[in-house]
Amino acid sequence: MKELKDLNNVQKSVLMGFGYMNKFSLGAHNPKEPVIKKLNRKMNPKHVKKAFQFILSNGFIKKHPTCRKTTYELTEKGLKACNELKKE
Repeated sequence: MKELKDLNNVQKSVLMGFGYMNKFSLGAHNPKEPVIKKLNRKMNPKHVKKAFQFILSNGFIKKHPTCRKTTYELTEKGLKACNELKKE
């Protein structure tokens, strides 16, 4: 698994987007569409989708299935990474 130092700028932006959307809480979970939609305005959509898959597969966020949609929440690893990114 990759660590924070291995993430590029797009991956860090996606991770921080999920952090802000979930208010840096481990219990909150939201769909990915609002975060990706907001980042697609500023970045290439292909890069944003790849970055999302990367942070999902490396354990920074995890799926949280609900009855209607799949939502995503921060893991402890993702929360620590977000806190380090906020300090930078």
